Amino acid sequence: MRVFVAIELAHAVREQLTVLQTKLKPYVQKGNFSRPENFHITVRFLGERNPQEIDSVVRCIQRVAMSHMAFSLESHGLGCFHKKRDICYAAIETTPALLSVYRTLQDELWHERIISQKETYTPHITLAREVVWKEPYTQVFECLKENAIPICVGGLSLMESTRIDGQLCYLPLFYQGFSAKEGINNE
Repeated sequence: MRVFVAIELAHAVREQLTVLQTKLKPYVQKGNFSRPENFHITVRFLGERNPQEIDSVVRCIQRVAMSHMAFSLESHGLGCFHKKRDICYAAIETTPALLSVYRTLQDELWHERIISQKETYTPHITLAREVVWKEPYTQVFECLKENAIPICVGGLSLMESTRIDGQLCYLPLFYQGFSAKEGINNE
């Protein structure tokens, strides 16, 4: 199964992101907009994994969650990954707490031999894929400067990426809340 580790988002955050997508649509000639129920922050994409690897990933998530406290962060504007066609996203602030979760997860996955290389991290929420802009995206982003969207992070989820009736769906397989009494915070 195709999986990734993610931070799931509250309904209110998804609603605010849907409003942002609505404001973005007039600037897009063509694009595949994410469904609100699929909004999330990817912490680490893992790709195709067998059941034994899934069990190892769950143990890694549990260890990471035990060593971290809940924290908050916020989105801060739009960004774009430039591929054959662009991926437009809501940029997420890179806080010490988020980086600690990411680095600890990478170390755990590395130790368990789930990943063979460590990656750089650009925290984001994908709003649209395969975007073809009507005008330069830098102008669009300037027009769509948004107020920050606050996000509370209480734990990590293992998600499956699958298709149901032809639609891309992200299904939660496992969730572990953060439980450390002391840890890194945003101060």
